[in-house]
Amino acid sequence: MKKLKFFTTFMLFLALLLVAACSSDDEVDGEGGGNVAVAIDEASWEEDLEKMGATIKEKSGLGFDINVYPDTTTYQSTLRSSLATEEAPGLFKWWSGFRMEDLVEGGLLADLTSTWETFEEQGVNPDLASAFEFDGKIYGIPMTSNYWVVFYNKHVYEEYDLEIPTTWDEFLQNSETLKQNGVAPLAQNTEKRWPGFIWFEEVLSKSDPELYKKLMVGEASYTDPGVVEAMETWKDLYDRGYFSEPLNWETNMATEFANGNVAMFVKGDWYQNFLTGAGMTPEDYGMFILPTVNPDAQKSVIVEVAPLLVSENSKHKEDALEAAKSIFEEDVIGPWTQSKDISPLVSGGEMPNEEMGKVVDSVENDGYELINRYWEATPPDISEFAVDQFVRFMLNPDEYMDVLEEIEAHASKYWESK
Repeated sequence: MKKLKFFTTFMLFLALLLVAACSSDDEVDGEGGGNVAVAIDEASWEEDLEKMGATIKEKSGLGFDINVYPDTTTYQSTLRSSLATEEAPGLFKWWSGFRMEDLVEGGLLADLTSTWETFEEQGVNPDLASAFEFDGKIYGIPMTSNYWVVFYNKHVYEEYDLEIPTTWDEFLQNSETLKQNGVAPLAQNTEKRWPGFIWFEEVLSKSDPELYKKLMVGEASYTDPGVVEAMETWKDLYDRGYFSEPLNWETNMATEFANGNVAMFVKGDWYQNFLTGAGMTPEDYGMFILPTVNPDAQKSVIVEVAPLLVSENSKHKEDALEAAKSIFEEDVIGPWTQSKDISPLVSGGEMPNEEMGKVVDSVENDGYELINRYWEATPPDISEFAVDQFVRFMLNPDEYMDVLEEIEAHASKYWESK
């Protein structure tokens, strides 16, 4: 009797486990209102994604099950090993432009071209699609969109009676005034290599945005006369003595800026968090888009976009596509961008602060073209090599032509192999 009772209890236990497992599978697969698996490597996204998923679930019955990875290296290797299987997450955070190209070529990403029609109807800037577009198809969902702007110290500008420059000559005049009064006009930062591309992309895109875009995809040369001219313009800022000594953008750059020792620097608008950490508020700093070097050039602004991608092979694919349709509804995306303190991803969204509002208004109303950041706009094989060369130039500006020739030799080999 004891054995029979044990057997009956054991079988009931197995049955309960089986039911629970089936129920869990149904929820993960989205049947009858479940959740879509979401993978991220950014812990600061977790809480806000959970809130977003809860709101979407009220609309579609599809929420988010979020898995946060502790570091980017582990994240990338784990994701790459799973994307060919049905166990891949339905949605996962990645990088835009050429840093997602291998996933597209491997057939690992779902085509979101038709979904973008919904995004644009909801107010997403169609220019953002170019960051995820390959062979006429779109593969990404923009979750952050950061404009790259010139930050300026309002108190320093007021002290020397400076106005926000609207032309390149005015920008140079402001810089000269600052230099003559013992203030470093522009912060220079080379820490961790990657900042080396910032002024290259700024000057070239503000001189000839079409040439910039062609260079990114191998349709122009780093020794093209227009690129050389842009490099000479960048060198001119060094020759005029407008750059500070090298600063660390993660530590002392914000402090030197807050103290008024440096008046301006270029960074993504996400850098506001560092300024807050240095005790500043938008009452202390402002932002403007660097004026065009060539007054006849199309106005443009560099944009850095972080996307969510949909796994082509995931068992959650269809649910992920369905859930994605709600992401840019006002009550879903609004709380996300406000919490992240970033510019709205849909037209008319609430601004994080007045200064960000001025930038967004200018982009939307003054005909600015959005241009993808250098780090994502060109293949990693090229950008990773080029940033070291750009840093070499920053420390030795007279070597600008040798730097361009070195990058071109490397880039040529890459494009020839394609």
